Amino acid sequence: MNKFSKLTLLVITFSGLQAYAGTMGATCQKSIVETPCEERGFAIGGKALYLKPTSNIYEMPYSIYANGAVQYGVQNAWAWGFQLEADYRFETGNDFNLNWYRLHTSYSQEHSPATVNWVYETGTAVELNNASSRASVNPEWDQVNIEFGQRFNYGDNKHLRFHAGAQYSRVANNSIWDVIDIITIPVIPPNTSRVLMNTSSSFNGFGPRVGLDAYYQTPWYLGVYAKAAMSMLAGTTKFNYVGDEVVGMNGSSSRVIPGLDAKLGLNYDYQLPQGVLTADIGWLWVNYINVLTYSFSSQNSPGTPSSFEVQGLYFGLKYTA
Repeated sequence: MNKFSKLTLLVITFSGLQAYAGTMGATCQKSIVETPCEERGFAIGGKALYLKPTSNIYEMPYSIYANGAVQYGVQNAWAWGFQLEADYRFETGNDFNLNWYRLHTSYSQEHSPATVNWVYETGTAVELNNASSRASVNPEWDQVNIEFGQRFNYGDNKHLRFHAGAQYSRVANNSIWDVIDIITIPVIPPNTSRVLMNTSSSFNGFGPRVGLDAYYQTPWYLGVYAKAAMSMLAGTTKFNYVGDEVVGMNGSSSRVIPGLDAKLGLNYDYQLPQGVLTADIGWLWVNYINVLTYSFSSQNSPGTPSSFEVQGLYFGLKYTA
């Protein structure tokens, strides 16, 4: 075999090897962001909420500071609520989600008797004996979200969900304070004074809502997620006051209230013969800025704005088919 024949055979052999290697499978470059494959399905779920509501409306301005202090406020207390949700998945990563949060509770607090001494500018000494004090609050919160979402995958175990929709919220509170004081001034018989006040406020609003959910799924069916959303709610805030001056006062105002909420949690997926059962646990935080109005005096006719916040633990189950 001459040199030309040997060179020809070498080229044919190398070309054949290259062609054979090319038949091992198609090669491609994955994009950083991918939309999921087309699917259709639904999910239903529920969660128990263990939350602490917070608002300035629980504080009591009728406090006396002089050589000591008498406090009449209410300590924030934990309360149970719930969340229900349902969603429908369709096409390539699209979904429609409806969820409802609800917290309605009441609690009260009695304060121990306390004595405060002070001196008037004229030099007269005064003793105030707080004989009894009882306060109660009744926070209420409802939030309904309608979300249209789009999911994007980042690799095999990470994905983001952008969503937009509408939100309805109702926030309300009724507070009652009943205080009995005995005031003693030298040479003057003790004077018993009772302060009984009832103040309430509520807000109903509706508006747009947008948010982002981020998920990370481990190979052991355990997932970590963080969610955040904001809304702008147009509605009306109402308030009512009845005080110790036997004066009734009420009012209302139209407002646009910013709403913020966030979640941080863990979930675990359990494969069923038909569908997936997901156990979920995490921490919830929700805040409505200057959503309520309160007044503790007929002199404060416009009222004072107060934000409303709930935060705490949640846990529950969700079935996906």
